[in-house]
Amino acid sequence: MMLMLALGVSINGFAQSTRRGDVNKQMKQAIERVADAPSGTSYGVVEETSDKYVVATPFGRYTLKKEKDGSVSYKGMYIKPESQNGDTYVVDSSFGRFQINTRKFTVKKL
Repeated sequence: MMLMLALGVSINGFAQSTRRGDVNKQMKQAIERVADAPSGTSYGVVEETSDKYVVATPFGRYTLKKEKDGSVSYKGMYIKPESQNGDTYVVDSSFGRFQINTRKFTVKKL
């Protein structure tokens, strides 16, 4: 599920950057923020309750809502795991279906 959350927040960051038309600039900023973060800075899920996740990213903290159907949503965007086979997940999202291989660190649009 952690992978699904990271992808959900990444979708938000990518959506914002594509609206601005400068994906490379956004990626460089994220890398710089991670590199310049003080010692002890953590990224990922920092809080979990029965109805939400709070996720820390280089761009700030986001609250992701847990939906009853198993999906996670943020500002109208969603991601929902469909299946898992070993290290490979298939997810449905606002931007389409994706296959994610956690061992190879690959994402393929289906």
